[in-house]
Amino acid sequence: MRKEGKSNATASEFRAASHVAVIDRAMAGLLKLEIRTRMPADVPHQYVGTIVDNTIVLLASCGNALDGGTRRVSCSEAPNWVSAMQAVHRSFFSSIQMAAELGLRHVCKERGTGVHSAFRGKVEKQLAIIEEGLTEAKGRRALVKLRKQLTRSKPEFADYLNAGLEAAAIPSAERKTWRKFFGALGIVRNKASHSDSSLSETEREGLRGGGFGGLVSSSGSLVMNPSRYVEVSSHVLDFLDLIAKKPAEAG
Repeated sequence: MRKEGKSNATASEFRAASHVAVIDRAMAGLLKLEIRTRMPADVPHQYVGTIVDNTIVLLASCGNALDGGTRRVSCSEAPNWVSAMQAVHRSFFSSIQMAAELGLRHVCKERGTGVHSAFRGKVEKQLAIIEEGLTEAKGRRALVKLRKQLTRSKPEFADYLNAGLEAAAIPSAERKTWRKFFGALGIVRNKASHSDSSLSETEREGLRGGGFGGLVSSSGSLVMNPSRYVEVSSHVLDFLDLIAKKPAEAG
């Protein structure tokens, strides 16, 4: 596996043995929770057990990658395997969007492109309207407090996306296509993190419009499988190639 950045550090340089020991202790501890989380435990406890099982699967893979070990985790029932795959889906779709955001932030920083919170701007406008009609000191003090809280609002993914697209001087039609793609990716990421996989009509339209129509089942729910990972990753890489170009190159 590759390491990010320019470092050529080997596994031993980041104390592989120490990490392996921690992983093995964590797995042993999690396995002890099985008696509390398996049937006939209460259903809420079984939900926790599912997450524990998924984590053991992922830890085993990480441990084996470090020491070439042969830790084996078996799924005795189909639902256990499906649940483990769902954990991988959650990891992939959350991480790939995070990677896109990190790429956008990097490009914007390199170019000195300012990124502002659209949410903060909209709220500031509404607060200004309210302020015009306020005459009581109590109301004005409340606005001051609200504005202080608003300063904590940081740019979101959409803010970085818009800044990156505009800085690259990408045609409006193409910007729209990318916004739809990342909008659909956001829907998948969010739905993958919730227990209810059913999709609203708006979400189904968003997925289809962003090129994720294949993830909408005939019953209107979200369906995922690893076959989409390469396609999604490739699109994100294409996008990063695009925004990395300077305006003159993009034209």
